[in-house]
Amino acid sequence: MSFHKPEVCERGKEAGRFAELGLGWLTFYPSKFQEQFLKDLANMESLGNIQWKFKKTGEISDIPNLKTKVLNALGSFDNTTNKWVAGDALNGLFNDTKAVNNIKASFGGDIENADLLINKLSGSSFDSIFEIIN
Repeated sequence: MSFHKPEVCERGKEAGRFAELGLGWLTFYPSKFQEQFLKDLANMESLGNIQWKFKKTGEISDIPNLKTKVLNALGSFDNTTNKWVAGDALNGLFNDTKAVNNIKASFGGDIENADLLINKLSGSSFDSIFEIIN
């Protein structure tokens, strides 16, 4: 299992950047995903057209399945409020001013806390930043 920093790749006529988070995984590792994803969020100045790509496996078979795994690695779903609640690691990221500024630049200035971020990820923005490849 290895992680790679985002690098330049060709996507049609546009150059894009991607992080090969799970390309070598046969199993989804929540703690490793969380560690690398949070480090990426803290260090990137803007999401731009960065995507996190995962290789299709029996365990990561489609976007809804991946979405559930990613969100559960970052927090938990509160059935009472019908919203996602960020876990401690994601909440901790919001103690770092640089990370918060980077997250706001990537996901919008209205992302004031970890709960808002995880709920934004649970929506349609997930499909634009995560991809499964064969």
